[in-house]
Amino acid sequence: MTSEATALDSPAGVRARASIEVREVGRGGLGEAVRRAASRLPVRLVVRERYHWYVIDAADVPPPSPLPTKFSLFLAGPDDLPEVEGLDASFERAEEWLDAVHELWMVRDGNRVVSSCWVFVGRAPTAAARHGWLQLPPGTVNPERARSTRRT
Repeated sequence: MTSEATALDSPAGVRARASIEVREVGRGGLGEAVRRAASRLPVRLVVRERYHWYVIDAADVPPPSPLPTKFSLFLAGPDDLPEVEGLDASFERAEEWLDAVHELWMVRDGNRVVSSCWVFVGRAPTAAARHGWLQLPPGTVNPERARSTRRT
């Protein structure tokens, strides 16, 4: 066994690696960072989360304020996916999600995308679910992964 392997297998090596993983949380979110870190440990970790559903009757929701005229809201398609890269919202599974009838909503300021949000229909991706997806209750959607740019 090399000294490098010994160092990584020691408690101090595991702590050092875990601290590196924590710094990488921004890349794929906390769930992805935990999965990466757990895959390197000799023990298995279990993630347990409790979900709370909030019911809002659409009839009780006031109409939204209109966007300023320079902004436009639209339902994105596959051709729009490259535009979310500037928002750090580009996901490797985006095309798969669109094919599965999930929705990607975007807001443009002129030609520039300034905001995006996924709306998952029927099921939603989550690290806590056994196979990575949580079945949603009938008649609900899960808005997630909203991203916006900073004002310039």
